[in-house]
Amino acid sequence: MWPFHVSLGPLAIAPGELFVLLGFGIVVVLARPRVLALGVDKGGLFDLALAALAGGAVGARLFYFLPLWFRGLKDGTALFSQWSEGSGIYGGLLGGCAAVAFLARLRKQPVLDILDAGAAPFPLGFAAGKIGCFLAGCCYGRRCDGFPGVAFRPGSLAHLTQVEQGRIPANAAAAHPVQPSQLYELAFGAL
Repeated sequence: MWPFHVSLGPLAIAPGELFVLLGFGIVVVLARPRVLALGVDKGGLFDLALAALAGGAVGARLFYFLPLWFRGLKDGTALFSQWSEGSGIYGGLLGGCAAVAFLARLRKQPVLDILDAGAAPFPLGFAAGKIGCFLAGCCYGRRCDGFPGVAFRPGSLAHLTQVEQGRIPANAAAAHPVQPSQLYELAFGAL
């Protein structure tokens, strides 16, 4: 719907990334009281959050990239050269949990209790991330000509994919309408 990039010097942040960071912040803020009650100090909480962010970013990227690489659709150099091209929530969740578990175990902290503290607010963070998916036009559903179909603008993943597949011309004003699965997932996460 609204593909954009926020430029921060040499870095550019897309809506998906921006809202994933917002969702991550929501999880950290809501998990904070429980993690601190487990005896983790504020510095330790910051370290755990940083581990979750780094592990989640790497896991999400690998979840997206590895199947394409195994099928010969991407070469190995694209893993880092096309970083913002795609990611997967399941890989992000697994990578983030693995990094937090590793760090907590290394520091002899209660691993399962810390993971549990982040599990409760995770769906709200997931919901926030889906706002970014909707704005970017990624993670969309099948074609839907009636209600509640959404026709994404040029520059969105839905538009680019339909152009690449020959379903619409490159100069089409919008993609064919598709199910807004991002909004369904947002509602599910919020509930």
